[in-house]
Amino acid sequence: PVHFDSEHAFRPRAPEPVSRMQRVEHLSLIINRLLTHIGSIGLALLMFLTVADVFGRYLLNRPVTGTFELTEMSMVLIVFLALGLAQHHNEHISLDLAYNYFPSWLKKATDLSVDLINLVVVIAMTWQLYNYFVRMVDGNYTTAVLQLPLYPFVIVALAGTAAYVLAIICDFGKSFRKMGKG
Repeated sequence: PVHFDSEHAFRPRAPEPVSRMQRVEHLSLIINRLLTHIGSIGLALLMFLTVADVFGRYLLNRPVTGTFELTEMSMVLIVFLALGLAQHHNEHISLDLAYNYFPSWLKKATDLSVDLINLVVVIAMTWQLYNYFVRMVDGNYTTAVLQLPLYPFVIVALAGTAAYVLAIICDFGKSFRKMGKG
């Protein structure tokens, strides 16, 4: 970017300093967009699987084996990999019947409290997913029909919740900065 100075000459403007939190937010947004794209691929594959299963079931009398299991596993990709981006865009379900009538300071305090509670809950959920992952690996658990190992899908859920935690941390930082501005 350039600016016009008092000497009527265009000079390049020095880049604005970027804070550490802005870099974390940018990185989080990139990670969560990438994960959402991967989840979108899972959605497309689920769509093709469903079409193939319906076609095979009703026209050829041969459904695709393991469709139910593959549907369940693809839902892990679709849901868990989209959580972080939904957080970044503030697209989770919220109830704001009274919130809109709160004074500014109470809105800021509510946002900070909700972000903190959300952060604690999702960290606990991520930790439990990690414990579940360990059990799946140790027990060598698989799906019933296709005998697919379950742990890769738990890793996907774990990656999705970890990216979700990162997005919540970014929102918590924003809420914290707003509280400081009074």
